[in-house]
Amino acid sequence: MSLHVTLVAAVLALHAMQSQPPSDFQFVWEYAHCYQLYRLDTRDRTFTRQRLSGEVDGTTKERPVSVPLELRVEEREKVFAEMLRIGFFDFPTEITYPPDAQVVTVTPPSRFRLEARRNGEWTQVAWTSAYAVQPRSARRDQLEALGQMIQGFIDSRQAARRMPGRVLGCE
Repeated sequence: MSLHVTLVAAVLALHAMQSQPPSDFQFVWEYAHCYQLYRLDTRDRTFTRQRLSGEVDGTTKERPVSVPLELRVEEREKVFAEMLRIGFFDFPTEITYPPDAQVVTVTPPSRFRLEARRNGEWTQVAWTSAYAVQPRSARRDQLEALGQMIQGFIDSRQAARRMPGRVLGCE
């Protein structure tokens, strides 16, 4: 084998190793929408719904409802690969709108939080969603696409779809 082929093979192998989730990779995906807080926690393999009162501030009127939900290995790998691709681990802890942004949203706004552990370090990013924002933010768009991927994995599970009290639209 030539030196060139050997180097290319080594680079490809290194890249494949770096894109695999480390053994301690875990994440928590939370979103609050229409006075409901939803949380996927890969640490305890649960999906939880909790009704919020008033503003989407974390106060509750009822006990949370949880169902077992574990992502498949290939789903976790896709989430991790997308986190690496968009530079999630280098994002600030909160993504905000620029001061001059034109924002159209609902009340209460949908809020999102993604927290991930990699190599013993936790990274957390939070943001709110809007129906229309000008100018667009690449980071916000990337986070929303990542969130939609995770949400698709959740929605594909019968346990999540049948969860008592789950609200898909605002009441």
